[in-house]
Amino acid sequence: MPTINQLSSTDSITDGDQFLVYKQNSGDARKVASSAIYNYIASKTTDTGNNPTTTDQYETPAFSGFNITILTVSNNIFLYLTPTSALATGTITLPSVSGCFNGQTITIFSTQQITILTIAANGAMDVLLPPAALAENSSITLRYNSNTLIWYRVA
Repeated sequence: MPTINQLSSTDSITDGDQFLVYKQNSGDARKVASSAIYNYIASKTTDTGNNPTTTDQYETPAFSGFNITILTVSNNIFLYLTPTSALATGTITLPSVSGCFNGQTITIFSTQQITILTIAANGAMDVLLPPAALAENSSITLRYNSNTLIWYRVA
C-alpha cells in the first residue's frame, strides 16, 4: 500500500472526489467523499460575524428637528422611523465607529416624509451619498468600511 507522499497530486477538487482519511480509533486509512468533509466542516463552523443578525430599532419622532442616535451593537441595524406626520427636518446620528464592524449595514425606513434629513457620521471620515431627504415609505441602506472609515450608501 503506498504512503500518502507516493500519491499523485491535484490542484482542484470536484463533487464526488474522495479523500484519504486516517481513522485514529481503528488505526487504518479510509476514503471519504468531499460532501462528507463539507458537511463535517459546516457542522463545526460557528458564525464569526460575517453574517450577523439584524437588530431592529424603533423610533417615533413627533417634531421637526428630531435627533435619533442609532444603537451601537455588533449586528446590522434596521431603523424603523414612524413619525406621527411628515416632518420638515431631522438628524440621524450613526453609531460611533469604535463600535462598528467592517461590512456593517444600517437600513433606515420611514413611513412619513422627512424633507431635510441630516446623517451625522459620529467619528467616521464621511458618509458618501447621504440622502438629503426621505420620501414617505422609503428607505436607504448604508454600509461601513473599517479600512476607509467611511459609510457608503448602497441603496
